[in-house]
Amino acid sequence: MNTLGSFSAALGGQAATLSRWLLDSDTVFALLVGCDGTIHLRNLAANRIFPHDSASTGAPKIWDFLIGSDAESFRLRLSDPAAREGSFRLDLNDGPKNPVTVEASLVECAEGFLLLGAIEERNSLRRQAERQVLTNQLAAMARELARKDKDLEAANHTIERIARTDALTDLTNRRTLDELLAREIARANRQHQPLTLILADIDHFRKINDTYGYSVGDQVLASLGRVFGSQVRLYDVAARFGGEKFALMFPGTTCSDGVAIAERLRRQVAAVDIPSCPERITISFGVATLAERESREELIARTDAVLSKAKDSGRDRVEAAGVGILQS
Repeated sequence: MNTLGSFSAALGGQAATLSRWLLDSDTVFALLVGCDGTIHLRNLAANRIFPHDSASTGAPKIWDFLIGSDAESFRLRLSDPAAREGSFRLDLNDGPKNPVTVEASLVECAEGFLLLGAIEERNSLRRQAERQVLTNQLAAMARELARKDKDLEAANHTIERIARTDALTDLTNRRTLDELLAREIARANRQHQPLTLILADIDHFRKINDTYGYSVGDQVLASLGRVFGSQVRLYDVAARFGGEKFALMFPGTTCSDGVAIAERLRRQVAAVDIPSCPERITISFGVATLAERESREELIARTDAVLSKAKDSGRDRVEAAGVGILQS
């Protein structure tokens, strides 16, 4: 049977253009159904949802594709003109792979009935698959963004650490020390807690540079940086103050405790062995504790003054504001 001609005949030969459009449509399905439910013709869209079983020898029936009571109600529509009025929904039994519901209308024509409709997909695997693909893509994007955020956070931490650290000694740099000292002074005043600052200066460091070279001088600075860095608590600060000078800040520490810390560091520095520098390394210390209403600049100046006193008094010694401690 000529399919296009049959659709034209079904429409009484009055709408050949419509017949051709229905035949090729992939969105509106059209079936020519006999009075006994036999499917005689399918268009392109109908072939997708009412597939032909090549293994079957007989003509398929429309109710072979319907779910439950829809088969009985469709028989009634074929036999009762009043039941065919308006559109209706059919649940199609197209197997578990692609269950669908269709919105349909039934039109009586010369060769039986023309079943027309559009697909209303519910839980179709195709849409589920599309959603799953999209979900997977979004999840992958989220993971990638999280990874990039983590990498960026790590990079920012690295940049921040570099910006706050002296490259040679791996101690806090001067700019960061100034920031932390201002913060701790405010905290000490607010909580009425002591805050002790220690300044240290390597004795005769210029002689080391002039005699053994700047690379050896750098080794001395790096070695002492490790000594100072190993002696501070989590909330203390060890910093390179500039040149051969170091600074240590101890929140909650009294002046006498600061002197004890400085003396311990003085002995440790004297015991440092640097193979490239046969000279015995010594260092001088100045210790001061924050006074009432004292600014950062004033505390630094007072500590530096007692450090100068230690240098002028023979070096390799600890001096504290108001206290003199001679070390040999």
